[in-house]
Amino acid sequence: MRPTITAAPALLDASLAQVPEGLTPLWYRQHCLGAVSPGWLPRLDARIFNVETRDGQPHARLVRVEPTLLQPWAQEMQARGALPGWRGEAIEIFGPDEQEPLFHIERSLLRPLGLLLRTVQVNVYTVHQGQPRLWCARRAAHKAIDPGLLDSLVAGGIGCDETPLSTLFREAAEEAGLSQALARHALPTGIMDSTSLSEDDGHTVLHRERMHVFDLQVPEGFQPTHPDGETESASLQSLEAVLAQIRQGQWTREGAWASINLMHRHQKGMLQLR
Repeated sequence: MRPTITAAPALLDASLAQVPEGLTPLWYRQHCLGAVSPGWLPRLDARIFNVETRDGQPHARLVRVEPTLLQPWAQEMQARGALPGWRGEAIEIFGPDEQEPLFHIERSLLRPLGLLLRTVQVNVYTVHQGQPRLWCARRAAHKAIDPGLLDSLVAGGIGCDETPLSTLFREAAEEAGLSQALARHALPTGIMDSTSLSEDDGHTVLHRERMHVFDLQVPEGFQPTHPDGETESASLQSLEAVLAQIRQGQWTREGAWASINLMHRHQKGMLQLR
């Protein structure tokens, strides 16, 4: 499966339109919400999931979503060292009706189950001599996903009872030391879906992320801080330098596409991506 970046089909719909070859679709009610790899099928708790065969192919069904089952199962997996990237953070999963979340689940289970994570990605930039320069973050080496890669200065998952804007305010303060008075000037620029196969604990997993992308211009004298410790360092780069880093594979996929989104709008002639 080739990684893809596409326009989001709907704001909250978390359905999976196409299951990658070799993965098992994960159903809840009538909705296909994710996909599970063969290595993860034996790990599914029989109290919570049914695995059945249809037309010779396995199908997994989430049949019980009570917190008294989902959270203890996640904790049991984490205690055995079988759940990389433990966050202790609940994420809301939506269906196609977009009315209210179907259930909440531990964030580190999203990739093993192929469930959708909603995030914000903020292009924090300044303008020097008429040219935009982008603040880039170096992810800390202890991060479970994409350690040490370059990323958007402000980015993070949308938690339970949060909106993209409230998440932006929280992440801006935690990751860059930005005040709400400054962060409130962020401008929404689009919503994109990122889908790719990855690997956790030696097993194939499906990474799905819906990015709410923002631009935030800051003054030239701005200096970020990193209160939450998830960022190792930050640097101010020209868009040409960022593009070269992206081509060299130094960026996270989602951070790269958020940055390219900025480039398309600010320096359209510079992009010859292949």
